[in-house]
Amino acid sequence: MNNSEKLLSNFAEKYFTDELVIAKLHYTPEGGSELELADLIINLDDIVIAIQLKSRNANAITEDTKAEKRWVEKKCEHARQQVKKTIACIRTGKLPTFKNIAGQEIAINNKAKVIPLVIFDNHKICEYARILERTQDNNKINCISYSDFQEMCKNIVSPIEIVEYLEYRQAFYNNYPNCDMYVDLNEKHIGIVKPKSKESLSRFFSVEKYGLSGISSIEKNAKRYNAFLQSLCKSDEFKSTPFEAYKTVCFLAHLSRIEMSAFIKRFNRAKWISRLKINRIVGSFRRENGDYMFFFIAAKNECGGGRHEDLLSCVENPKTIEKVFQVIIYWESITTYRVKMILSDT
Repeated sequence: MNNSEKLLSNFAEKYFTDELVIAKLHYTPEGGSELELADLIINLDDIVIAIQLKSRNANAITEDTKAEKRWVEKKCEHARQQVKKTIACIRTGKLPTFKNIAGQEIAINNKAKVIPLVIFDNHKICEYARILERTQDNNKINCISYSDFQEMCKNIVSPIEIVEYLEYRQAFYNNYPNCDMYVDLNEKHIGIVKPKSKESLSRFFSVEKYGLSGISSIEKNAKRYNAFLQSLCKSDEFKSTPFEAYKTVCFLAHLSRIEMSAFIKRFNRAKWISRLKINRIVGSFRRENGDYMFFFIAAKNECGGGRHEDLLSCVENPKTIEKVFQVIIYWESITTYRVKMILSDT
């Protein structure tokens, strides 16, 4: 396994579920020779993160910082060109399906928003261009070191918010390309950040989004949610229905951290109440724009749950809700509980 393959493995294992990650992207177009779409695709269906990785063999790294910087610049420019081609290939709508790491055949949506990202792995380089661009094509792409990418994922957790952050990051460095310290003064807080230090801009993004006082609790619950999702994806029951598993994970990957926190709080409450062997809706939440709604149901057995029409009967403006997600929890024995999830269109 070479360095790039190790990085790919780490991506999937640490930060995203196997259902979202496509690492084997070689294909042969009709009448052509074999091509590689990208090094890695994070596929959220309506959003795709297209990643090019450039990894420096540890044995090849020298003490000459200037030489290593030239290596990074050369490789990242090549990666920038590759990721441009990736976007063009996706837009054709003529790609085959690809297997994600979970082994499911998945089509890449040619109308998806594509977020290009170049990642390099060279521990000698801390100072680098955060945005790759060429004036002749006006094409700007985020560039990040692998260690900074890890910090970003660790800080943000939510796949959909990682997308938001990458857009935020690009806008920030477009406006302040040489910024070493950023001070934000407003009526709620004073924010001081060294954006290039251990990708601390991602922490600043979180504070801007959720506030300084609320971020700690939200982050803890978001990490618990992520652990729950990783555990769910490894279960035999989940793997036995691959297409439904992929649809479910795609949906759950669109939750923000505050929604992840709401999910975990209500999930734990439903788990506790379900010990009483009663059927009851114990919690719910709907997305801010109202297009989907979660119901958490404590049940006596696997027959718990209900029709989405009945569940929505007591909800304000039910016609604005497009999807209903039921999380049904019941105890099989004193020590074993089961979770059933139902995603349905209204």
